[in-house]
Amino acid sequence: MRHTELYRQQHATIAELIQKLEQSLDVAKLQQSTMQVWHILAELSGQIVVHLSGEDRWLYPELRSCGDPQAQAVARAFSEEMGHIAGTFKAYTERWLMPSAIASEPQAFIEQTREIAQTLQQRMRREHIELYALADKLHAVAKSA
Repeated sequence: MRHTELYRQQHATIAELIQKLEQSLDVAKLQQSTMQVWHILAELSGQIVVHLSGEDRWLYPELRSCGDPQAQAVARAFSEEMGHIAGTFKAYTERWLMPSAIASEPQAFIEQTREIAQTLQQRMRREHIELYALADKLHAVAKSA
């Protein structure tokens, strides 16, 4: 089992929720199923909060303290970048906190959801390729030492 398996599983859940949201990005669909879409958004928000908390509490500190300068730099860069993305996501969820906000401005919700979905998907892809691969490699080396 990879050291970052839990984070990868969380990404799979987040990606599934993003896909559900994206399937609802049509004005007519939003007007018919505002509450369902809002529930998906609430679940997505909760999943992201849990995921980020885990990375902040365990993954980044582990990489910062491992003694490898490359790992420390990667952890610092990813953490800083995520702070910006987290702020953007927080503003997005606060804007659409109430189902009535989605129902009253469906086109704005669609546009912002597409933007945030793309940002999150790109970030998760980079984490798999750069961050998690590095963490798994370092963990395997430390385990075999």
